[in-house]
Amino acid sequence: MPCVAVCYSVQTLLVDQQRFMELRDQVRWLTLVTSVLIVTYNVVGASIAGLTDLKNTLTAQISVLTKNVSCEYVLIPDSASC
Repeated sequence: MPCVAVCYSVQTLLVDQQRFMELRDQVRWLTLVTSVLIVTYNVVGASIAGLTDLKNTLTAQISVLTKNVSCEYVLIPDSASC
C-alpha cells in the first residue's frame, strides 16, 4: 500500500510540474522587482518617498527588460538549477 501512495504523489508532482515551474518563475521575477525597488529607494532616499508613480514605472520598465529573459540568466542563488 505505501508504494501506491508514493507513486501517486510522484505522478501528481509530474502532472503539476509546469505549474510549479511557472510559480518559481513568478517568485523569481517578484524577487528581482522587489530587490530593484528596495535598492532604488535606499540609494535615492527621501527625495522619492512621496512619488507613488515611481514604483509602477520601475515595475513596468523591469517587466519590459526581463520579458524574454529565461530564469538561467536571473542571478538569484539557489541550490537548484533552472
